[in-house]
Parts: sequence; structure tokens; C-alpha cells
Amino acid sequence: MEWNVQEKIPLACIGKCPFVIRVMVQRKQGAEEWYVTGKAAKLGAYYQNSRMIGLDIGITSKGQLYIIEANLKPGIGIFKKFLDKKILRNFRDFRK
Repeated sequence: MEWNVQEKIPLACIGKCPFVIRVMVQRKQGAEEWYVTGKAAKLGAYYQNSRMIGLDIGITSKGQLYIIEANLKPGIGIFKKFLDKKILRNFRDFRK
């Protein structure tokens, strides 16, 4: 059996807390184009039947970007904490 172990990534920190970036990518029903509809700090592949992908992106202390994971059914709870609800309206509009 083989194991694929991800190397430790020296993430950038706010204070002493490492963080990743969540980028929400969506497309409207029947459309081929993808749009970034939301971005948030959190303490591209093409999928034929998917309309939303959540990308967790890490930034190293040297500014290098790493995609930590891609979620086909991403949670949007982090965006509900924003006072500006425009991002949530974007999500709703793309679900139509």
C-alpha cells in the first residue's frame, strides 16, 4: 500500500495564527464560464456537473500560494458573518 502525505506548508500568519483563503467559484446553470463570487480568510479544475467549487488556498510566509483543498459542496458559513450581504446574494443568484 502506498501513502501520499502532503508536505507541511509554512503558511503565512496573522499574529501567530496560520490562515488559508476560501475562494468561492460558481457558474450559472447551463453556463461554461466560472466566476469568483466570494473570498474570505479562514483560521480550476473543471467538473461537468458541478456549479460551485470552494477553494481553500494557503499562502506561505514567502507569498507562495497552495490550493489546500477543493470542495464541490462548500460550506458558506464563513460568509454569513460578513456585514455586507452582497456575497450571499451572489451565491443565491448563481444557484438560479
